[in-house]
Amino acid sequence: MHTSYPRKALDLAAALLRAPFDIPPYLRTLPCWGRQPTDYELPWLTFAAIRRIERHLDRDSRVFEFGSGGSTFFFARHAGQVTCVESHPEWHATVTELARQRHYNNLTCLLEPMGNGVGADYADHSFFRPILQEHWDLILVDSFCAFETGGLGGALRPHAFSLAVRQLKPGGMIVLDDSWLYPELLRPRVGWQIEDCVGVGPCRYGVSSTAVFRWHPG
Repeated sequence: MHTSYPRKALDLAAALLRAPFDIPPYLRTLPCWGRQPTDYELPWLTFAAIRRIERHLDRDSRVFEFGSGGSTFFFARHAGQVTCVESHPEWHATVTELARQRHYNNLTCLLEPMGNGVGADYADHSFFRPILQEHWDLILVDSFCAFETGGLGGALRPHAFSLAVRQLKPGGMIVLDDSWLYPELLRPRVGWQIEDCVGVGPCRYGVSSTAVFRWHPG
């Protein structure tokens, strides 16, 4: 979150006091140990959100991800089928090779580079098409953010979120990382339970937020 270092330190202390059970995993997975979320097979989300996701999934769950990483392997361990779409060729190659080495046969990682010249046509880019192939039990909206995307600002993640709303199964879950960047998406929605999980997570210093959306149609 974009605050001063003293403010970040105070927020971290407050988060750990609110959730002391997060202290051991937070210390165990600090970036200073030189390991990545892919090493731990953990999502780069808050621990509070990870716990909610784990309770939601079973071996019949079908998961879709915008972006790939530690979450991809976490989902492969807890769900029946995982499909992710990745925009960075080098990272796609890394995730694909790790999946092969770890024998995750229920995982499909697709490559659809975004580039920097998508401009006003980003909504029709092939990166967004795989989610439209079916409906999903859980959708993670991650990948590009407000500080990336070659001048597109924060437009890509809200667009991915709008597609997730369309393609989610009844009773399903959408997970939005870095939710503090998108307050407009946290407004109350009819038929939705929204929980903004603010706290610490693996492989990062300080506090972040991950929003969990559950759809319960009337």
